[in-house]
Amino acid sequence: MNNINSFNNYTTNEKIEYLKKHKAPNTIINYLADKFKYLKIKICNSPEENIMNLMNNHSLERWCWQTTETAILFLDDDSYIERGILTLNKNKKYYHSWIFFLYNNENYIFDPCLNIITKKDLYYQVFDIELKGKVQALKVKEYINKYLNSKEEVIINGKKDINNPIYGNNDVGYKIEQRDNKSKVLIAHYHLNRYKK
Repeated sequence: MNNINSFNNYTTNEKIEYLKKHKAPNTIINYLADKFKYLKIKICNSPEENIMNLMNNHSLERWCWQTTETAILFLDDDSYIERGILTLNKNKKYYHSWIFFLYNNENYIFDPCLNIITKKDLYYQVFDIELKGKVQALKVKEYINKYLNSKEEVIINGKKDINNPIYGNNDVGYKIEQRDNKSKVLIAHYHLNRYKK
């Protein structure tokens, strides 16, 4: 594997394209798509959509806090939201969040906002990450589930604590809906908020 310094001269786009070329295998992508089949995301006034489609259309850019906190609800309890600073290029740092998860005892990153699914060590190497905080999926589930007590949309605001399950003042509404008399779908509604980065 390349030395970490070998990415210092890469531009932001070159780093992202490198990671996309070294994406996780289709088994991982299919695994995530299956995990998220009962999740729909509504961004402001746009129609609700599947997270994988939104990711591939680059519609989740600048919604990293909201998206990682929402997506982690559908992953295993030992997954983590990680929050920190990515080095995009020589002159630009990026305050960001992404998801770390295990699959067959291998470490992967799911970054829906940058449209990246790849191995964790490579992600960290390319972006020279300064990790600032992390929160376990189980903690996020416990935090959000206590508010989901009706069919009405419930707005959940976070705290300015990097290790809190919900970070910042996100103004995300969550609602559970019955679909086809069979499955329950979680609708996450991203309101135009006061803390969008």
